[in-house]
Amino acid sequence: MDFFQRAEELGDVDHAAAHLDLLAGPEENQSRMAQAREALQKSHHAYDIVAYEGGPSGYALPGRDSPEQKLANEKYGKSLAMAVAALDAWMRSYQYGWTYQNFLGYGQGLYWNSHTPLRLRLPFRSAGKITLHKLAGDPRASNRTNLVIAPQSQDIPPDALTAGTLTIGARTGGGSNGLPPGSVLLYVFERTGGK
Repeated sequence: MDFFQRAEELGDVDHAAAHLDLLAGPEENQSRMAQAREALQKSHHAYDIVAYEGGPSGYALPGRDSPEQKLANEKYGKSLAMAVAALDAWMRSYQYGWTYQNFLGYGQGLYWNSHTPLRLRLPFRSAGKITLHKLAGDPRASNRTNLVIAPQSQDIPPDALTAGTLTIGARTGGGSNGLPPGSVLLYVFERTGGK
């Protein structure tokens, strides 16, 4: 049943949206991923299922949505119903054998508010060398016909790692607000020390 059918049945758009948020979920996909992992494990290809940036979804990028879409995104994407649905999905993921799930930091604000500065707490306190390899740019771009998104590498100052914590921001190859949306950042730490 789609949103509009449910809204008509309940006679209330707000109630229908909350109802669907609470009942909808990624369980079917989670189950299929777990089955695939188990099948591959039998042939000695074990791997973990992990999630990056889990949470309520549906937000358009600033400036790319209509006023109506923005209102719907803000109203339903940050509702209690969506929070409950997101938590339910995270817990269900563990049930199906997922391991690490990164929720980032959520808070109040318009649009996505998850891309606040991200702090990585590492199992070592210092590194003699830090290199960042990344893919970044317009999340809608592709390399289908041209090399539009090219891997980039850069050295990160070793003192950016302080007492085992690396903050993702402009100094460490991220954006001014932390981790850029739709990007891959891979940090390589060499000559690590301390615990």
